[in-house]
Formats: sequence, C-alpha cells, structure tokens
Amino acid sequence: KNQIFTFVCESLSSLISDDEDQKIRLVIQRLGLNSIAPFIPKERIIEYIIREREGQDD
Repeated sequence: KNQIFTFVCESLSSLISDDEDQKIRLVIQRLGLNSIAPFIPKERIIEYIIREREGQDD
C-alpha cells in the first residue's frame, strides 16, 4: 500500500505543470504505456479522439 501511495503522490506532484503535453508524456512514462508499442496519445486517448471527430463535423 505504501508503494502505491508514494507512486501516486510523486505522480500528482509532477503533474502540477501547466503544459498538457508534458503531463501526458509523464503519465505515459509512469504507466509504462510505451513498453510494448509506441503510445500515440491522439490515437489512444478518448478525449482527443472525440475532439477530433467533433471538429470534423463542423
């Protein structure tokens, strides 16, 4: 339990940055999302996909 708490605290303190891209890169790194294949946020994060689709409907 203590390791999880430490991990979350470190992650949250690192997310204080205002730069959204930097936050995304940090989360990808911390969760190991690039460990098997490249993690492309615009293809894998639902909020980005929705924004892109809504933009195409205009």
